[in-house]
Amino acid sequence: MGGFPPEGAKVYGGIVTSCRALVNSQFAEIFQLELLDTTQISNPPPMFLVRLVLASRRFMNYLVKLIIFRPDTVLLFTSRGASLVEKGMMAWVARCLGVPSMIFPRGGALMVDYDEQKWQQFWIRFLLKGAKIFLCQGPSWQRFAIDKIGFPQQQTEVVLNWTATSDLLLVGTQRKVEETNPEIRFLFVGWLEREKGIFELLEACAALAKERKFLLTIAGRGRVEREAMEYVKSKGLDQHVSFSGWVEGASLVELYSKHDVFVLPSWTEGFPNSMIEAMACKLAVIVTDVGNIPDLVSDGEQALLIPSRNVEALKRAMLLMMDNPSAMRGLAQCGHLMAIEKFSVGKAVDSLVTAVGKCINLS
Repeated sequence: MGGFPPEGAKVYGGIVTSCRALVNSQFAEIFQLELLDTTQISNPPPMFLVRLVLASRRFMNYLVKLIIFRPDTVLLFTSRGASLVEKGMMAWVARCLGVPSMIFPRGGALMVDYDEQKWQQFWIRFLLKGAKIFLCQGPSWQRFAIDKIGFPQQQTEVVLNWTATSDLLLVGTQRKVEETNPEIRFLFVGWLEREKGIFELLEACAALAKERKFLLTIAGRGRVEREAMEYVKSKGLDQHVSFSGWVEGASLVELYSKHDVFVLPSWTEGFPNSMIEAMACKLAVIVTDVGNIPDLVSDGEQALLIPSRNVEALKRAMLLMMDNPSAMRGLAQCGHLMAIEKFSVGKAVDSLVTAVGKCINLS
C-alpha cells in the first residue's frame, strides 16, 4: 500500500518516488507484489467527502486482496492524519485475518504531531500498533517506535531512503565542479508549503540580493506557490529567483545537473528524498537539522546543517557557499560518497528483505 499511481498520472511526492524505485528494483524480483495505490488525487487534497469515498473504495479493494491472495505480509507506507488512520486500520484488519504487516511512516510530521498534540497520542499508538514490524527511516524514527509507541527493538528495522538511483549517481560521477563561478546556482525541490521553509529561503534571498549575484530555482508546486511568486515580485527578486513548477524524470535529473547547491530549510522532515537525489548528483547541500538528518549527516562534512525557521543562519550558509568554492566542492564530494554508500536501492532492498523475514517469523 503506497504511491503507485497509473503511468502518466500527475501525482508527485516522496512516497511516490520511493515506491516507483522499489517496484523497479530487485525487490520486485525477490517477492511477488500486489500493488494498491493510496495517493491523494490532488494537492491541496480534495474535499473530505471525496476523500472518504475514495478511501472506502480502497479499503474494500484491500480487503478483497487480503482474502483472495492471502499474502505473507503487507507493507503499508503512511504519512500523518487521514493517511495514518487509513493505514493503521488496514494493519489491524490484516492482523485480525492472520496476516502480519509492516508499517513505514514517512516524513517527520507524525513525530511532531505526537509530541505537540497530546490528545492524539493514544490514537497514534493504537493505529501504529496494528502492525507487526515498524520500519524506520533512521535512528530518530527507531527511538520513536521503541520509546513512545512501545515496539520491542526486534520488531523495528531501519531502512534508509533509497533514491540515489544509478542515473543520478552517474550525474554526480561525471560532474565537474568549476573552480570559480560568478553566480552560484541554488536549487529547491519540494512541495511549496509553508513548513518546507520556502519563505525563510525567500527572505534570505531578499537579503543576499543586495550584496551578491546568485540564482535560485524553485521546483515544485503547492498551496503557497502563488504567495511565494507574489513575494518574489514584491521584493524585486525576478532576476534571482525562478519557478519551474513540478519537475520529474529526465527533466529533474537535468535540473540537478545544472545547479551547484541544494537548499531545503524544512521545519520537519524524516530524511528527504530530494536531499539524497541532490547528494547523488554531487550538489552541496544546505538543510535544517530536523528529523533523521542530524543522526545520519555530519555538519560541515556531508552538508551544512542549520536550525529551522532561522533566516540569518540560512543566509550565512548560502554566503559560505558563494564565498568559499573549496568548501562547496568538499561538501558535494562527501555527500556524493555518502549517497553511494548508504542510499542506493540495493541497500534498501537488503534491509527490507530482512524486515520481511522478521515479519513472517514473528507471525
